[in-house]
Amino acid sequence: MHAGQILVSLDDTDVRGQIRIAEAAVLAARTQVNHAEQGRAAQKVKADADVQTAQTALDTAQSQEKQAATGVEAARSEQKTDVKLAQEGVTQADQEVAQAQQSLASLEKLNTVGGVARNDLEGARRQLTIAKSHLATAQTQLQHATDTDAATGEPMRVAAALRTLQTAQQGVQAAKKGLALAEQGRKQTMLVAAGEVDSARAALVQAQAGVTSAQNGLAQTRLASPIEGIVSAVAAHVGDTAQPGVPLLTIVSPSGLRADALVPARQLSHIHLGQEARVTVDTDPKRSYPAVVSDIARVAEPDGRTFHVRFHLTAKSDLRPGQTARITLPLKP
Repeated sequence: MHAGQILVSLDDTDVRGQIRIAEAAVLAARTQVNHAEQGRAAQKVKADADVQTAQTALDTAQSQEKQAATGVEAARSEQKTDVKLAQEGVTQADQEVAQAQQSLASLEKLNTVGGVARNDLEGARRQLTIAKSHLATAQTQLQHATDTDAATGEPMRVAAALRTLQTAQQGVQAAKKGLALAEQGRKQTMLVAAGEVDSARAALVQAQAGVTSAQNGLAQTRLASPIEGIVSAVAAHVGDTAQPGVPLLTIVSPSGLRADALVPARQLSHIHLGQEARVTVDTDPKRSYPAVVSDIARVAEPDGRTFHVRFHLTAKSDLRPGQTARITLPLKP
């Protein structure tokens, strides 16, 4: 028989069942990998959307902060303008009062000599009253323009703008914290999702290894000859149960044949390694085969009179293992 030829076929029913189970496990593991990858993609979309929403909120808060800061500057400028206008109004009202007082004094002086009409005198008095009213109004406006907030010491308009700015700044800080939390949540979410994908892939690799192992088991149900040789013994038959360590067949190789002989101790000194010899068998005594001495035992056989000597056949032959042979070699003098 040639090397690789199938010699024994074992029952593979159980092994094939294991292969089907292992293949089903691979399909289930692949499905789990797909689910894990799809879940990771969906979680990434949601986490990215949360971060984008938080970023938009921060952008809005920062824009409001800039507007509030601009409002503070505008309030300071407007407050200065209001104070200036109010001061100018007071100055103008003072001048009107002074003029009205001067006109009334002149008319009252003329009235002592009877040179002023009663209506003119009353009109001058009304004009003074109106001028004083204008002055009071201007002073009130100046007071309002210069009033300050008790908590900040800033003008009322500026204090209101500063409160708006403070609220906007608090909104920016809150938006920054929200963005940081969203980014941290995205990182954590993606780590968990990646772990689930890695676990699913590891399970797939394990399931694939199970298929490979089962397939290897199937291959082991077909026992092939490792060498070119001859079956010399059959220890198992159809229906027998194979047991670990128990031989099923015995195969011998026709190549590298050797012949073993027991040589008397008195002749051992005439034999040396590499010495040429001829081998013949009883079935074909006219034909001989070349051989050389390949091993000489250093210890005598149990009989104490012979030593085991091995002869290696150096040419290809059609001899069969187990045959009885005759060895001829010239004795070394």
